[in-house]
Amino acid sequence: MDAAAVTRLSQQVEQSPEHQTAGGFHETVLTGTRVLQLQWSPSSPMRANRGLRQAIAAALQGDRTSDSIVPGGVPGHLATFPLGGKVKPKVTWKNRINLTLGYDPSMPNGQDTATQIRTRLENTGGLSVQLRPGDLNADLNLVDRKAWTSTALAWLQPYLDAPLPAVESTVSTIETEFRATTDNAAANRLLAALQKQAAVDLIMLPISQSDEYLYVRDGVDMSGGSFGPGWQLGFFGIGNA
Repeated sequence: MDAAAVTRLSQQVEQSPEHQTAGGFHETVLTGTRVLQLQWSPSSPMRANRGLRQAIAAALQGDRTSDSIVPGGVPGHLATFPLGGKVKPKVTWKNRINLTLGYDPSMPNGQDTATQIRTRLENTGGLSVQLRPGDLNADLNLVDRKAWTSTALAWLQPYLDAPLPAVESTVSTIETEFRATTDNAAANRLLAALQKQAAVDLIMLPISQSDEYLYVRDGVDMSGGSFGPGWQLGFFGIGNA
């Protein structure tokens, strides 16, 4: 559901003596489970342009509310991306660069968010962005993703799968050392190193982390074990209240 629908239902819950929607549903807030990120396609010829990646990151800094590829609340999270402020992107090219921006058209508020990102990027003065709903091969993709497991390494996996060629050896070494260590302090240092490197490379940008809302009909109970890998809702956690 988009933001407007959630707002309407939340208002119904607030105004109801039974704390439920007009249709008889109870509201459950899933704190911080919706994570939006902007990801460069490994096949994009523009991905190798460091100045371009930096300009895009600067253009979006004022809107960003998430400070790492690893979301807040996940063990090992480290704030590595600056948030807020007004940063003027540095455009070092004379002609506008054409980029494509993909997004899932079924994503709640997906078109609105992608349009806002396009506006910010075009306001740099050096970019022209075309929206491509459903195009996974676009230069950039706005993704609403869930990690397979709620671990820092799982959240870092898309970055680890396609690092920049110049740092591929470095990233691979850190990942190997992390998987081999049994020392918690060492593991956290290595996770921090990966998050810091990701913030330097800028091939994935954290955009936002927000709550999601679940509506359950009266008489239905959902436990904390209602979600499986990738935060997929499963019947195994649903029962009678």
